[in-house]
Amino acid sequence: MDLSKENTSFAHYYKKVGMEIGREKVRIQVAINMLKEGFPIEVIARITSLNEDEVQKLTKQS
Repeated sequence: MDLSKENTSFAHYYKKVGMEIGREKVRIQVAINMLKEGFPIEVIARITSLNEDEVQKLTKQS
């Protein structure tokens, strides 16, 4: 078993996971900013790819 190859696979996996978490945080921040500007929830959901329930929950944070 090549441990360096296995470690590379783990590193690649966690890098992908980290990037996805980062993208999700950006989508949430964009949605919060759009809520503050008065955009309708339906539009925010469509643009950010969040579902309407997720956007609705963010109304309490903004």
